[in-house]
Amino acid sequence: MGYHLAPGMPASGAAAAASLAFLVQSLVLMALLMRQRLWRPSLALALKVMAISAASGVMALALHGASGSLQPYLIGHPSGMVEFATLAGLCGLGFCVYALIAALLKVLRVQDLAEFRR
Repeated sequence: MGYHLAPGMPASGAAAAASLAFLVQSLVLMALLMRQRLWRPSLALALKVMAISAASGVMALALHGASGSLQPYLIGHPSGMVEFATLAGLCGLGFCVYALIAALLKVLRVQDLAEFRR
């Protein structure tokens, strides 16, 4: 996502590489656990992963669309505060879009949060 938001920034390649590395690591871990018969994926988990992926995809599309029109304020603006405020606004937009889609898809429910209180 960082690659699409700020293609001129040097860290965007690192963000794309880190995202790909995290994906590969999780797939390798899943394969190893399944081969050792220590874990079996369930339909509920698969549906939750698909819903999380959908919410993340919608968020990425919203951020990509918004960043196009805000590009002049993200890179090379004379005031660092303008860049900071623009980036903070994009982060807030991403959070709101993800939260809305996640709520509609029931990615995270109140019952799920209750498990962390124990």
